[in-house]
Amino acid sequence: MDKPAHHPARADLLLVISAVSFGALPVFGRFAYAQGMNVQSLLATRFLLAGAILVVIALFRGSAVPKWGTLLMLVLLGAVGYAAQAAAYFNSIRYVPAAVTSILLYTYPVIVTVLSRPIYGVPLTRRRLLALAAALAGATLVASPRGGLRLEGVLLGLLSAMFYSAYILTGKRVLEDVDPWFATAVISISAGVAYAVFGVASGSYAPPVNATAWLAVGGLALISTVVGAGAFLAGLRLTDPGRASLISTLEPVSTAILASLFFGELLGPSQLAGGALVLVSVLAIAWGPLEKARLA
Repeated sequence: MDKPAHHPARADLLLVISAVSFGALPVFGRFAYAQGMNVQSLLATRFLLAGAILVVIALFRGSAVPKWGTLLMLVLLGAVGYAAQAAAYFNSIRYVPAAVTSILLYTYPVIVTVLSRPIYGVPLTRRRLLALAAALAGATLVASPRGGLRLEGVLLGLLSAMFYSAYILTGKRVLEDVDPWFATAVISISAGVAYAVFGVASGSYAPPVNATAWLAVGGLALISTVVGAGAFLAGLRLTDPGRASLISTLEPVSTAILASLFFGELLGPSQLAGGALVLVSVLAIAWGPLEKARLA
């Protein structure tokens, strides 16, 4: 298969669309919460809707079905890894500003970089160590008690980053030989089924009750999952992973802007300074050989 040609302008546009789509995650989540939805119902409906759309896309593309062992690993990645990450993220935005959760999640490239040393033998260069220090300092400022943040929201935001790091490191080898659209479809459906089963078993599952709730969940599924993942994958084919990683740092910035527009959430000086440090650390890593694959 021929290597896709590089088209920087088109790639940049697709990657900006992806970053803004993912950045809208907490906005749609907040609207759904305002209509009385709980985390289990919200995520079950989101992932099942997104999974159904992704299956159609994968079939249209003629994606090959992997071996049973790989398929089982994809199911586990979705039902355990991605489901846990999403639960921590969407619970965090119930307690702290959406931009804070997004910034805390964005410490994951640094966590992945550090853990890649013992797991994959990737060397820790001086630049990466400095990036780690900057990310830790930034996360500390973002979570500063002077900002009046609730501790549970901060801890859940950091837990979301840790779960996502484990998800990426575990999935690196599994996803190497699998069509990304098919993988995203299986992971989404697996996460959705896990939430639906848990919700039904605990009596907490309830479908959206009105048009506003359906629009919010539909936005999560279509815009913040299918469009976000699709635009990222399409953009990544037209450029290099480093450039894709750089542009994807617009995600927490777009979250901050959208949260300010829709909910009037404004970050204090310490959160702004901390967010800048986290983004600088991600940029420092992205300029290196680190590859990043945002799936769903």
